[in-house]
Amino acid sequence: MPGWSFDYWYGWKSRQLINKPFPEMRALGKIPLVRGLARRLARAMNAVRPRSDTDLLFATNHVIEPELHARRSVLTIHDLSVYEHPEWHPAERIAWFTRYGIPAIASADRIVTVSQTVARAVMDKFHVPRTRVVAIPLGVDRDRFSPRPSLSLMRQFGIDRPFVLSIGTLEPRKNLGVLLDAWILLPEAVRKSHSLVLAGGDGWNNVDLRARCESTQGVRWLGYIDHEAMVALMSGCSAFVYPSRYEGFGLPPLEAMACGAPVIVFDYPPMPEISGPGALVVPGSGGAEALSAGLVSLLNDSEMSGALRRRGVAHAALYSWESTADATAKVLKEAGG
Repeated sequence: MPGWSFDYWYGWKSRQLINKPFPEMRALGKIPLVRGLARRLARAMNAVRPRSDTDLLFATNHVIEPELHARRSVLTIHDLSVYEHPEWHPAERIAWFTRYGIPAIASADRIVTVSQTVARAVMDKFHVPRTRVVAIPLGVDRDRFSPRPSLSLMRQFGIDRPFVLSIGTLEPRKNLGVLLDAWILLPEAVRKSHSLVLAGGDGWNNVDLRARCESTQGVRWLGYIDHEAMVALMSGCSAFVYPSRYEGFGLPPLEAMACGAPVIVFDYPPMPEISGPGALVVPGSGGAEALSAGLVSLLNDSEMSGALRRRGVAHAALYSWESTADATAKVLKEAGG
C-alpha cells in the first residue's frame, strides 16, 4: 500500500489507551508468535509516509477498543472459546469480551480468522455473512523451528531417557488431566523406559492439575521454557502430544512437526484441519484410553514413528508467515479501498 503508514495501539493504562508510532511494524517483533508475520506484513504493505487521519483500523486480537475510530475496520478472531466455553475463563475476561468483542464482531467490515473452523463458528454464532469472513492460517518460521536436539539441554532438565513431550498453558482447556490419565494407563514397561515431560506457562484454575503434574511418577513439570529449550525438546522427543480440547488454530503441533517430532492430537476441531496427514489423530470421545493406545502404538512402532516424522516435516512446510502476511495484506487492501 504505497502512501500508507501505521500507528500501533497496544494497550490500556489507567483507562487511557497508549499509542506509539509503529514504523515498519517493528514493535510486533517483540511478540514471538507474530514476529515473522509482522516483519513480512510490513514489507507487503509497503508503508512509506504518515497521514493525519485513520482510514483503516486493523485490530489483531478479538476486540476493537471504543476509543479507536476509523472509516473501516478489520478484526482478527483467534477463537471463540470465551463465548462457547466460558467455564474455561476467568470472569473478568468474559466480561471484557462481552463488552468489547461482540460489538467489534458486529461492526467490523472484514473479519479474519485463523482457521476454517473458527470462520464457520463466527458465521454460525454471530450470523455474520460469509462475504465478511476470511480464514487465513498462521505460519511456521522454519528459521526458528527445525530439528535441533541438544543433549546438554536434556541434561540440564534432568532428562536421561526417551520422553513424551507436551507443551501448553497449564489451564483446563489444554486437557492435560486426560494426558496424565493416559500416561498412567500405559504399560509399566513403557512408563519405566520413558518420561512424560510437560512445559508451558502458568494459566488459571490449575492448582489441582499442578499438584498432579508434580506428584505423578515419571512426569517432569518444567514450567515456562524459552525458545531454545522448546526447539530442543521438540526435536528430541519420542512423541509430541497436544491433547487440547479447543483451539482456534493450534500452532505447537505444527512447530513440533517442523522440528521432526511425531505428533499425536485429539480430533477436536480444528486439529484435523490444521494437522492434516502430519499427525496421528485419535478420537476425543475415546478419552485417556484412546490417547494411551495411540501412544503405545507410536512408541512401539519405529516405522510408524519414522513415517509420522517425515510427513510432519513436509506438512509443516506448507505453512509460512510469508503466506499469512500476503493474505492479510490482501484483505487490508480490499477493506481499505
